[in-house]
Amino acid sequence: MFKKINSINGISSDKPGNFSEVIRSRIAVAAAVAAVTAACTTPGFGAIANISSITTQMTTGSPTMVPDLPGVGASYSMFQSPNTYNVTYAGNDLKLTSVTAGGTTYTPTGMASAVVERGPDGTNTDNVWYAGSNSGSNISLQGPKESSLVTAFGGNNLLVGADNLFSNTGNAVGDNTNIDRLDMLFPSGFTASSTLAFAVFDRGPTDDHDAFKIAAITALDSSGNPSNYGPLISLTDGSWGTTDLIPAEQEIILRKNNASPSNPFDPSDSTGQPIGGVLIPTGGTGALVPAGTKIYGYSLFSGVANGVGTQLVDFTDTTFFPDANSTSTQGGLDPVGTSAVLFTTQVPEPTALTLAGVAAAGLLGRRSRKSTNE
Repeated sequence: MFKKINSINGISSDKPGNFSEVIRSRIAVAAAVAAVTAACTTPGFGAIANISSITTQMTTGSPTMVPDLPGVGASYSMFQSPNTYNVTYAGNDLKLTSVTAGGTTYTPTGMASAVVERGPDGTNTDNVWYAGSNSGSNISLQGPKESSLVTAFGGNNLLVGADNLFSNTGNAVGDNTNIDRLDMLFPSGFTASSTLAFAVFDRGPTDDHDAFKIAAITALDSSGNPSNYGPLISLTDGSWGTTDLIPAEQEIILRKNNASPSNPFDPSDSTGQPIGGVLIPTGGTGALVPAGTKIYGYSLFSGVANGVGTQLVDFTDTTFFPDANSTSTQGGLDPVGTSAVLFTTQVPEPTALTLAGVAAAGLLGRRSRKSTNE
């Protein structure tokens, strides 16, 4: 893990404190929410906008082969029981080096710590997808062998992601999860501005990228958990990601196998979809929060999550996290393993990417049991 730093491109490392003062006025918050509706259709600097292009860098890895993994798909899935499959992970890493949205180009400047927040019973039924292919009983996956969704989201790799992140019920092939919130944490915090942004990428049809909601984390408790949020912003199904940044290619979906810690994911299904994305500035009109607000990253929610501020803290509260309604329609987001990246319009310092891990290495160990259950 990267070491903690005092500042990077204007990102402050002050300790958490009382953040009620960052919400400058009810009017400012209302204006930020109202601007979101038109943001993807009328993009401009500092507003939410579809990503129009990306640049990448491929690093070739070392292959890892895992033999005889059982198929766990439904009757019409690609990989079914009692068949077994030989899975080879190529170990490659396809990094984002820049994204362009609304006519402005952004480059990576920091990395968050990913934390998966599960439903009330803590069951882990995660699904991951990889760019890959199959021939008979042999499956080839381009990315590295990930041990969990936390590790898949802890880097900057377009070759891996999560499948049906918030779909807790009703998926036709059984690829449901028990996830209610995905946190991307910067424990030291930074000041939101129009020059700093997050990007959400999804594997899905060009005109049908899944609905999701997002909110900035505006405060942490003494254990480093989110304790307050900015406005909950909705991106509806099909309204974003309308440029194919990576064309349709085969992706292999694997499902969590809790009985096999050494080989945690078994093959389930296959699909072939492009990748699109949306850029979400951290601060300004139409952004996550008003510029100048100190934030600690962001959280992703399903399309049916609701609530404001502290109501978004308890992800086991079905009033605001209605699992029974989180189907593939509102919970089917298939985000890419680049969600932890913070982007900037400023030119990074020469050592910025080396020192970009604002999150402390011991963060996950300090979190509560239900927050770290992989």
